[in-house]
Amino acid sequence: MTELAHATYYANVGQRVLLGIDGIEQLAAKIGRKRAQGKHGYGLANLTDIVGVRVVVESRACAAEVAAIVRGMWPTREADCEDFLDTPRADGYRGIHLILNVEPEAPCRAAIPVELQIRTILQHQWSVLSHSEFYKQVAEIPQSMLLRMRSLGEILNCAEIESDQLRRSRISDECSRVVRDLLQGTIERFAQRPDNPDQIVSLGLHLLEFDRK
Repeated sequence: MTELAHATYYANVGQRVLLGIDGIEQLAAKIGRKRAQGKHGYGLANLTDIVGVRVVVESRACAAEVAAIVRGMWPTREADCEDFLDTPRADGYRGIHLILNVEPEAPCRAAIPVELQIRTILQHQWSVLSHSEFYKQVAEIPQSMLLRMRSLGEILNCAEIESDQLRRSRISDECSRVVRDLLQGTIERFAQRPDNPDQIVSLGLHLLEFDRK
């Protein structure tokens, strides 16, 4: 948990890191659901989410970056991982789920499977607003609700795309302001040296181009 928080901090993408550990009743319920689905030999050793960690980040780019960092920190069960970042689940859910094998600090203990959910702020809001966590499987969701949940997911995804564009525009504008200030400062320095008229003219033309944008 601490290492994950540090990873998101150094990547400058972490917003919130939430930890959850299932109790005995929850574990028994999960095993029961799997066996009811026909997986009769399913047991504790097969569970992939005894411990769950959720990371909520600013954008989809941040989510992908966290996933890449985490894959470099712990062994990952790629066959059990799911990526709904660009293509949503049938109910409209978006996010990344990684299953990690985390070695405990105590000696002679087997690796603990940890499910890491990575969501953006708006993807997390979809889970809250759609009440999706009330249902354990997409098949349990009434069709009328399923359509509304998908619509809500599309609305929030469009909002997220627009937010990403605004963020990029802001960053581009800030970079342009920095470059303009550097050009202005350079012109002022060259103006004090009359032996560089060609360079002053060239820099002045570049400054005019910036002012036209």
